[in-house]
Amino acid sequence: VEYKRVSSDDAQNNGNNGWEYRNDGVDIQSSEDPANEYNVGWIETGEWMEYTVEVTEGTYDMTARIASAINSSELLLQLDGVSLTGTVDVPNTGGYQTWQRLRLGTADFPSGTYTLRLTAVTGGFNITELNFE
Repeated sequence: VEYKRVSSDDAQNNGNNGWEYRNDGVDIQSSEDPANEYNVGWIETGEWMEYTVEVTEGTYDMTARIASAINSSELLLQLDGVSLTGTVDVPNTGGYQTWQRLRLGTADFPSGTYTLRLTAVTGGFNITELNFE
């Protein structure tokens, strides 16, 4: 899976603040998460990541592995512009490298190729993974 673009404003896109993995518009850093070598960090309000996904029809439980040191972060997950989750509160996990699995809900997916977008409604969190099981 490849991301297509990051940020709601190209003026914000000054390269990778973490200087890890690759230097492009996604802020990637080495992660202290034992399950993942890297995470996306420095996520700011209005930033987004987009993925092209091929889906097998089914009902999926959606989770994200997140870390945050503040109480006011929020995210939104969309499939082809349609909300899958509504606005989800991201809890304060105790630090930007203190990882926790966040349940995003359940959704029915038809088969096909779609654009999946994760948007930081309110920034201030890091993420290592999105899971659909």
